[in-house]
Amino acid sequence: MKILTPFLVILLLSFAVFGQVKGSDERCYLTVRESPILRGIKLRMSADDIGKILETKIRTVIVDTEVHLKKVNDEYVEIPYGAVDYDKNTHKIAIGETFFSLPETVNFKPVGINLPKLEGVESIFLRFYKDSLFYISIKYETIDYKWKDAKEFLEFSEEKMGLPKGLWSGQNSLANGKLTFLSCSGFTAHVSILADSAIITIADSSTQRLIEDESKRLVIQKLKISEIENLEKKQIFKPKR
Repeated sequence: MKILTPFLVILLLSFAVFGQVKGSDERCYLTVRESPILRGIKLRMSADDIGKILETKIRTVIVDTEVHLKKVNDEYVEIPYGAVDYDKNTHKIAIGETFFSLPETVNFKPVGINLPKLEGVESIFLRFYKDSLFYISIKYETIDYKWKDAKEFLEFSEEKMGLPKGLWSGQNSLANGKLTFLSCSGFTAHVSILADSAIITIADSSTQRLIEDESKRLVIQKLKISEIENLEKKQIFKPKR
């Protein structure tokens, strides 16, 4: 399943984090409550609370969730991304997810960020579900920090956010600018450098699963109702013998 939303985010950070890796095995046990704080913003904050921190009005826009399902032996199954019939079996449902992004656009051109709390930030993208922040992505221009590669940016991020070292997947590919991923008990983190931009993303794992499960349930419900209605229509127009 894929949730469609724009990908906007930033480049200047000042993070704080609570908690450390618990346990001796190579896993990240940090919970969502121990997730990093990015520019005063933390997962599960409300739009109003974030607006007070950034000193701006957070105007959110409702988006649709995209679900890819097909019926197999009277059961609805999820279609793997890239499968032949992936796009053909696309269903959309609105479940109250919203997003907010900076810079805003006027006539498809960025307005720019003039908020004191986001000085130096190129862009920020926030996603909410039931007025609870579950996704934040921040984008920086590497020219401001002189990071020579993604590995250097990762080391910077680990230190500033207090995230565990050595548990990131894809680190061997950092020199090529590919995405690096960390999965903790309560959240996931992504770090990457693409062209002249450095990006960091933090997401609430449980809320993302909730959105996916609820979207799938509602789509299946919608499809079943549609099937019943189509069957009833066939019965109505069925010729009498």
